[in-house]
Amino acid sequence: MTGQKILAVVALAGLLLSGRAQAANSIEGKEFIELRVYSFKSADKRKAYNEFLKTAAVPALNRAGVDRIGVFVDKKPENLNLYMVLPHKSLESFATSTRKIMADQEYLAAGKTILGSTKQDPAYERIESNLFVSFDMVPKLVAPAQKAPARVFQLRIYEAHNVERGHKKIHMFNEGGEVKLFRDAGMHPVFFGEAIAGTKIPNLTYMITFENEEAQKAAWQTFINGEGWKKLKSDPVYKDTVSHITNLVLSPTEASQL
Repeated sequence: MTGQKILAVVALAGLLLSGRAQAANSIEGKEFIELRVYSFKSADKRKAYNEFLKTAAVPALNRAGVDRIGVFVDKKPENLNLYMVLPHKSLESFATSTRKIMADQEYLAAGKTILGSTKQDPAYERIESNLFVSFDMVPKLVAPAQKAPARVFQLRIYEAHNVERGHKKIHMFNEGGEVKLFRDAGMHPVFFGEAIAGTKIPNLTYMITFENEEAQKAAWQTFINGEGWKKLKSDPVYKDTVSHITNLVLSPTEASQL
């Protein structure tokens, strides 16, 4: 084989490997959903950080290629956490988004007060980060078609006692048709994700949205009383797929794009 042919083969192999890596990075068009949970010492600290997200961080993340960002607070006032949802088109986006915005001079200038907070007076207590790969039935984060003023978002975490049962619950949502039952009942998906890094693993986590709290209650009643759900939940294949549920009802903040 001549030198030119060897170089051509190496180049072709490189292209093939690059394509495979890109396919693995994107997982067939699905998105990777990042859920950040910020904890604060006071409501004032949370308010200041939300303003920082609105004026500095969210616009910078948009410039870095992350859009449809959600920022939420619990409707229960005693919960001072702030919840941030970021849909990434690839693992590379997840891995590099912070580095990108830290090189963004506009972001550094707009957020200098929060970014320059001291050890003695930190802007937040901790950040908990969780990463999910989206479900087949909801491959990308879906922003609400209309931003109703009183809209609510429900964030639910379904933990499983082992990986096999956790995957069976995901099957229940996808192939079993539970996502379709949600939609038919008026429970609008924002995202459904399988946890691949973070806390409470194994778990699946999803977010659904409603025009208001009345619509939320009515939709759940429709779902629970529907024949489709009654039949699905009685299928022995799906027995013991959930060991613990965390349920949060959230409101979007001024920083949210959802």
